Amino acid sequence: MQPSTTTSVQTASTPPRITSIGITPTPPLCFPATTSFRISFLIDASNGSNMFMDSQESVIKSVANRFELGGGQQQTSFIISGMADSYISGGRAKNPEDIDADINKIAADDRFGQMVLNAGESLQGYLDSPDSPIDCCGPPFVIVLMGQQSKDNIQDSYSNLHTKGYEMLAIDMTGNVAPSLIPVFGARNVKSYTGTLDSLTSWIQDRICRIKYSEL
Repeated sequence: MQPSTTTSVQTASTPPRITSIGITPTPPLCFPATTSFRISFLIDASNGSNMFMDSQESVIKSVANRFELGGGQQQTSFIISGMADSYISGGRAKNPEDIDADINKIAADDRFGQMVLNAGESLQGYLDSPDSPIDCCGPPFVIVLMGQQSKDNIQDSYSNLHTKGYEMLAIDMTGNVAPSLIPVFGARNVKSYTGTLDSLTSWIQDRICRIKYSEL
């Protein structure tokens, strides 16, 4: 089973604006300081180029930075897993050792703190991980970084995550597969990485805020 990385981080938040219809996301962070939640990343391990892996690394670190502002009581955990080729079409998945190196390279940044390795290289390995179930902190979030068009079986695989209570966002890292992802994840939860890293991170934050507070 392929290891992934999980860690806990203390973060602060900007108090949300209260409106007549509830809570409106407020930059730079919309969660109350006492909120606990976890963001998970599934990375595409079937594309072996250094540029592609560097792009995924940049997205993960940018999201981590956005949710680690300040030093309040908010608890954020991050988990990173590699997706096997059974879930991603085109190309050949890296071997477990290479995926290991990619994951550890991303997680080696000091921003992630001390690492605990305990998940899987594939989506099923991720589901089987002892850290996968969450029953304390509201909906867990999974950000899927996609690099190639999904296979026919991807819908069943991710439906399984939805059934388990995961909220999922799909990021099209190449800018040309988003239409094939919309039927699986929903139009509101798919984004092409065609703009700036900051705008993508802001979109991820906004979606998580709105889902967290049922403003779908």
